[in-house]
Amino acid sequence: MTKAIQLVLTATVVTLAACGSSGPSQSKADFVRQADAVCKTDNAQLAALISHVGSHPTLSEVRGIYTSTVIPLFRKELGSLQALQPPAADRATVKKLLADLSSGVGQLEAGVRDAKTLAGLERIATPGLKRAGDDARAYGMKVCGT
Repeated sequence: MTKAIQLVLTATVVTLAACGSSGPSQSKADFVRQADAVCKTDNAQLAALISHVGSHPTLSEVRGIYTSTVIPLFRKELGSLQALQPPAADRATVKKLLADLSSGVGQLEAGVRDAKTLAGLERIATPGLKRAGDDARAYGMKVCGT
């Protein structure tokens, strides 16, 4: 795999962030711990995927990795994080994380679909994922967003 594509996949792994839904409240520490556990599992799956990609993949192979594995894993993670119950006082903050993460996954999906070359895949812009990662770190998450 080219170094640039590996960096794009790695950057995608580390920008995962947390979100939540309404319902019974819990402490912020408990919420962060649960969200980080979700991200840790999914980050490990993505890291394993990165380590198994060949040194010179084709555009079709890389696009296939994104569409069959990376994007579905993000969608699964998003759903898992949405199922968590954030503290009542933090619901707006967590809702923003959800919106940013969802936006970023959509941006990634569109970028992968529209890329015409490997270089195009390397240049996919995902500001939503960056914002979600920044927000997750600011909220206190140690795995999500790092």
